Amino acid sequence: MRAPYPEAIPVLIRWAAELPETEPPSAERDRLLEGIVRALSVPEARPAAASVLIDLFPKTSGPLQWIVGSAIEVTASPSESDRILDLIENKHYGSSRQMLVLAVRRIAKSNPRTLEVLRRCLDDDTVALQAMTVLASLDPHSAIELIEPKQRHSDPAIAAAAKKAIKAAYGKIAKREE
Repeated sequence: MRAPYPEAIPVLIRWAAELPETEPPSAERDRLLEGIVRALSVPEARPAAASVLIDLFPKTSGPLQWIVGSAIEVTASPSESDRILDLIENKHYGSSRQMLVLAVRRIAKSNPRTLEVLRRCLDDDTVALQAMTVLASLDPHSAIELIEPKQRHSDPAIAAAAKKAIKAAYGKIAKREE
């Protein structure tokens, strides 16, 4: 929708919290839940929707879980950084963690666990691309050293992302030195 809908946000949050508990999983429920989650994927839902979406993330799977992760990326605030870092570290959630890794750039800059979690993510091909991008932004000096070997990765997408992240890290360093 083009127009903001702040009055609807509390209703959507309540539905997102209650629907998974009251309905057995089904294609219809998942479509409804997807619509609710997408409607909550707006900055106006920040930070109110984040906690409910983080609770919802492990209760979903597949494309719906990735959509919930994307909504978390939009709505999360620093107060949820530890919970999000815990979800990122759980490989059970697979590629659904990708958007959570991107959320870290905005919400977990000051969390002492962030850089270590990102460093571990570099060795997880499922989230390595996102981890390189975020690490280059948050800690460009160590990113260059850690990401450099990834330029020779057997997956061309990871190798290309490594080159791009290293270039971004050098750019960030140059900007800081100006």
